[in-house]
Amino acid sequence: MKKKQVILLAIGLAVILALFMRKMSMFTAQPGISPDLFISAEVSIMDVEFRQSVLEMKCTDKDTVQRLVKTLNTALSSPDHKSMEVGYLVLSSPTGTQATIAFLPGHDPAFYEIRYESKKFDLPRAEFLSAIETLGVPREKIPLSEH
Repeated sequence: MKKKQVILLAIGLAVILALFMRKMSMFTAQPGISPDLFISAEVSIMDVEFRQSVLEMKCTDKDTVQRLVKTLNTALSSPDHKSMEVGYLVLSSPTGTQATIAFLPGHDPAFYEIRYESKKFDLPRAEFLSAIETLGVPREKIPLSEH
C-alpha cells in the first residue's frame, strides 16, 4: 500500500470511529441533575385513563430529595417516542431554580422512563419505584402501564 492510501485509510477509520463513538454516547448519557442544588420535590400523578390528577404531594426533606436525584442520575439515555407522561416531579432549590422531570411506565417492564430537558432516559423500574416511594408516594398510586 502506498503512503497516500494508508493515510486515507487511517482518516476514514478515524471518521468511522468518531461517528460510532458519538452514536454510542447517545445511549450512555445520563440526566446530570445536580443533587446538591434541590431541597424539595413536588410529585403529581395522573390517572392514565381519565388524564386527571390522582395524587399531588410535596417532599421537603433535603436528604430524601438528594437521594432521589442521585437515583434519577443513574438513568441512561434512550430514543424517545410519543407515549404520554403519567406524572411529573418538580424539583426546587432555595433560590427558586426548578427542574421538571416527566415520568412514564414505558413499554419495557424492566424500566421506567423519565424525560428531562427534552431527552428520554431509562431507569430500572424497581429503582424508580423505590425512589418515588421514599418521597411518600404509595406504590398503588404509581401507574405500572400507560393503558
